[in-house]
Amino acid sequence: MSDDVPSLVAGYRDLVLVHRGAGAVTYRAVAERSGVAVALRVQRGGVDIPPDELESLRRASQNPHMVTVLETGRTASERRFTALQYCGGGGYGDGGPLAVREAVEVAIAVGKALQALHDEGLVHGDVHPGRVLRGEDGPLLSGAATLRGLAARSRPGVLEPPDLERVDPGHAAPETLRRQEQTVASDVYGLGATLWSLLAGHAPFTGDGPGAIRERALAGPVPALPRTDVPERLVEAVTTAMAPEPAERHASAGVFVRVLEEILPEAPESSWSRLPGWAWESGGAERPEAGAGAGAEAAARGRDEAAAQAPGVRASRGIGPVVATVAALLVVGAVVGVMGLLPEGDDGERARAQPSRDRVPTSTPTAVREDGKYRPGKVRITDARISIEVGWDDRSGGTATHYVVGGPRGRTASTLATARPGTEKVVVTALNPGVDYCLTVVAVLDVDRVAHAEPVCTRRVKRDG
Repeated sequence: MSDDVPSLVAGYRDLVLVHRGAGAVTYRAVAERSGVAVALRVQRGGVDIPPDELESLRRASQNPHMVTVLETGRTASERRFTALQYCGGGGYGDGGPLAVREAVEVAIAVGKALQALHDEGLVHGDVHPGRVLRGEDGPLLSGAATLRGLAARSRPGVLEPPDLERVDPGHAAPETLRRQEQTVASDVYGLGATLWSLLAGHAPFTGDGPGAIRERALAGPVPALPRTDVPERLVEAVTTAMAPEPAERHASAGVFVRVLEEILPEAPESSWSRLPGWAWESGGAERPEAGAGAGAEAAARGRDEAAAQAPGVRASRGIGPVVATVAALLVVGAVVGVMGLLPEGDDGERARAQPSRDRVPTSTPTAVREDGKYRPGKVRITDARISIEVGWDDRSGGTATHYVVGGPRGRTASTLATARPGTEKVVVTALNPGVDYCLTVVAVLDVDRVAHAEPVCTRRVKRDG
């Protein structure tokens, strides 16, 4: 045990260091009286939170969607410690995009937890996917400002301006980035940004360092979600939550939750790459090595509670080989329909595909075969960090529709771009500049004939070996 943490925390034994953050050191420990594993968080710096505020947090944490605060106290050297419910399932901060329904369900749970905090006069202050853990019974919110010593409330429902070095700028409300007081409206924004991130697989605002991210977040509107299967009502709800002015957002976390609950029946249950009945058996492309790089995005710094709960544990969202063809075929069967892949009329113009719940297949689809002679050739990429230009040689004679499928390296693939017949270049936009991407070009000639190129990956992140 290091000198940074006292050697004795009364009532707890077998302390194992699992995370060292800017504001705290977190251990996995065992409560001596119960023998139960806990996450023991020992504060290193930050604001010394008043006891009544800590008690408010303890009451709020009884909500089933929050990590439970078991005890607070002082170590032998008078440092504040908090014993928390231990969660061994990892968090949502490192995964790729979720299916729409799952993302909405996570947001509903987080919104209910936020409302519990707000009912106690508390503000979370730093809502983003890295603060959401995978509990045994569903998502659990952690990392409230009161717990972290991020800032104290100046009055009920109002949080003093936080230290920006400890806030994720990619999900933070504009008033937070301007170092103004935070209110429940700031948490509503964070919830909207979290839902945006769960749908996109990365933060709404990215850049080369926290300063660049802050500038982009303060200057621009909410970016468009980089997928087409999100119901319009859900897009509107997220946009409202992320309105630049607090008064323009949903009136409370509870109101936002009710809006999401109304939209939930419209949300697709499966992502395109994970619909039941679809499989790819080709022995072609192998999956690129797993493990996306951390990148420069400041969101990586905001995992102190989420990572501490279960270091090294990540829910598996990867899918077999690089199933770029699977995702493309799912677009065929579940999104645009059979005829949607083919040119409409003599001029070859094709309407942009829009998702339809009515077209989700209910039985095993037609067997698909790889037609190697049409495999896209000489695939090349030009990496502009927030976008990637993808080019290829069309070997179908201008008859195949091409799809660019992929995502962050080692994570679930999804359809990123579509090129109508005769096109040999597309630009994939709205990317996270801090992670590597692996992309596969897929030629779809008919409902049962496809040809996919070998995957190509960016080389942004240095890897050992």
